[in-house]
Amino acid sequence: MEYSESEESCWSISDEYRCEYAGTIIVSAASEKYDSPEEGVTSVVLVVEGKKLHYTRELLAMASQVFKALLCKETGLYQEEVELPEKKYQSVVWMLDYLNPRIRFSMSDEKAVALLPLADEYKMELLKEDCESMLLKVPPRLELVTLAHKYNLENLLRHAKQQSVTSLSHTQLEKQRKLPENKNVDLEIYIEILCKKLDKYASVGAQPAAAAPSSGGLFGGTSPAPMVASFGAVGLQSSAFAAKPKSSLAARKSNY
Repeated sequence: MEYSESEESCWSISDEYRCEYAGTIIVSAASEKYDSPEEGVTSVVLVVEGKKLHYTRELLAMASQVFKALLCKETGLYQEEVELPEKKYQSVVWMLDYLNPRIRFSMSDEKAVALLPLADEYKMELLKEDCESMLLKVPPRLELVTLAHKYNLENLLRHAKQQSVTSLSHTQLEKQRKLPENKNVDLEIYIEILCKKLDKYASVGAQPAAAAPSSGGLFGGTSPAPMVASFGAVGLQSSAFAAKPKSSLAARKSNY
């Protein structure tokens, strides 16, 4: 079917892509709008998880020096079809939506977490900043500390550490530390958070509620009450803590 630009208009609502042709609205899922080439628009095909995404190479090149080097003729690496290995299809679709001037992109907690690795790898600083801004608004959880440390998000790291100290109990922290997304949480930062929590309890003369012993925890299955006594008397008695220079921990605590 042939039609002129005046007969067609496209816009987005949330994660839907809507096109109106001759008064008829056609709605497609977000993941379908890049399935087919568009004349005058498509100039590169990205292959993710075996699926093809038709897009405009100039938009990618403008947003990312990494993509510019990969996609532009000047580099000698010009390709009509580019495979992005080890990437999640939905995450790449969200990245393309973010760059697409025809789409009013709505950032969310889920999208920010999914997009951060792409923003970091492809050096898309504006996207990275928007992801951080979104995560600064979400309820406190240890995963934010993990993400902020991994992707060098200083504002988020400072905020997430403070929120972990003031809003999460020791029991909540221990449970979250065992989640898959926190398997690589920085141990020194985690100990720093616990130290700040103990300082907080000491300053108000309170004790954290005792929790049932657990095996394999950071403190050998001890409950928070004896942990407080251990901290207050001689500091954290664990080989992981002893291996860290005290000056390093003191420097971290002074950053609050």
